Amino acid sequence: MNETFCRALLQAGLTEGDIAARLGVDPKTVRRWIEGRALPYRRRRWALAALLSTAEMDLWPRLRSTGPRPDEVVAVYPHLAVVPSAAWLNLVGSAQHEIDLLDHQELPLVSDRDVLGADRTG
Repeated sequence: MNETFCRALLQAGLTEGDIAARLGVDPKTVRRWIEGRALPYRRRRWALAALLSTAEMDLWPRLRSTGPRPDEVVAVYPHLAVVPSAAWLNLVGSAQHEIDLLDHQELPLVSDRDVLGADRTG
């Protein structure tokens, strides 16, 4: 039984049926995830983590031991909306040359006054 996943569902006020409907999967599939008999595909794990406002690794701790993460990867977020503002401030503030954003969803980031003010390089 994946107790962390169960707790996250309860805290979010969602049922197995709610999750199944939002992700477009069969409720039996969600039940298998809860029982620990199956691991969701990566895109489903990311969607679940976002839906439950938690980290993928918190819901499925066994994923942490699937191999070492490269040193340059400090954290992984399912989408831009859950990246902490402090992380953006640190990244933008430490840039030495330029920053390229490769996603069309960066508009909320570039309109954040705190993040824009972090660029002190001129």
